[in-house]
Amino acid sequence: MGVLDGHVAAGKESTYGTPVATTRSFEAQVDPIKRLQTYLQSRGIRRGVQTTRTDRRRAVNMGGEGQFTVDALSKGMGLLLEHVFGSSAIAQQGATTAWLQTHTTTQEGPVDKSLTVQAFKPFPTTGGQAFTAHGGKVASWELSCEAPEGLLVATLNMDYEDVTTAESEGVPTYPASSKPFGWPDIAVTVNAVAVDPMRFTLSGNNALKTDRRLMRKNVLKKQPVRNAMPDYTGNLAAEFDSLTLYNHFVSGVPVPIVITITGDLIEAGHNYEIVITMPECQVGDDATPQMSLEDVGSQPVPFTILHGSSPAVSLTYKSVDTAF
Repeated sequence: MGVLDGHVAAGKESTYGTPVATTRSFEAQVDPIKRLQTYLQSRGIRRGVQTTRTDRRRAVNMGGEGQFTVDALSKGMGLLLEHVFGSSAIAQQGATTAWLQTHTTTQEGPVDKSLTVQAFKPFPTTGGQAFTAHGGKVASWELSCEAPEGLLVATLNMDYEDVTTAESEGVPTYPASSKPFGWPDIAVTVNAVAVDPMRFTLSGNNALKTDRRLMRKNVLKKQPVRNAMPDYTGNLAAEFDSLTLYNHFVSGVPVPIVITITGDLIEAGHNYEIVITMPECQVGDDATPQMSLEDVGSQPVPFTILHGSSPAVSLTYKSVDTAF
């Protein structure tokens, strides 16, 4: 099988840096695990030396990093979303099979949450090797989609305490019959008025200090903590069809932006759905409409999410998943 034997999965850790068995598999688009390593080396004036001596160099494990990129599916996304945001809750919707997850930004952020991520990296013909990264933190993230061909893509930039090849591969466990969300499913409002963007991006930086390496007889870092103010930004790319969006830029008054992504029917009154609500968005620089010789006029809408109403960002995810 070779390349088709690849497998990516994750599990929720109880204690930062203590590996756990993976519980959910994901259709990752890039390899999410890269080991980081540096070297301490000593150099000095010595007769006869040609370059750095072999016995003056020490390898130092610096943990790992990786980009966890997946198409957002109608099932199974809660495990990742829980580690993006500061607070997460889940509730059944009446007596239906629909469950609503609510993920929100908080002052503390996701500092007490970590993942074990495993990537089984296949050899060219048969077999392969499981790489397990533990102490996985979402340092930053992005959601994006573009018409007319794009699916909704989630990208999590991961920081890991350590990467090991000592753990056995977990059993692949994928959600059944899940479908991707795509551009035909998306509706956007700005200040409660519908707009028709060609693409959108939404990004967050969780402002985690990921280099807490201290002289404590342990090469591994301490658990990352928030050490700065997080940033949440986005961009809408629309056609220039009125002054409405431009006037938000000119006025400087923050406005709410809501992105609603609606999938298939679960049962009467409930669809698979993602709703992203940002109550206070400041339309930023470079929001002047642009005309072109080759296309209709465009209206960029870059925005910064501010904290006036709580939460600054909330994301609800309706599915049939009964747990994250």
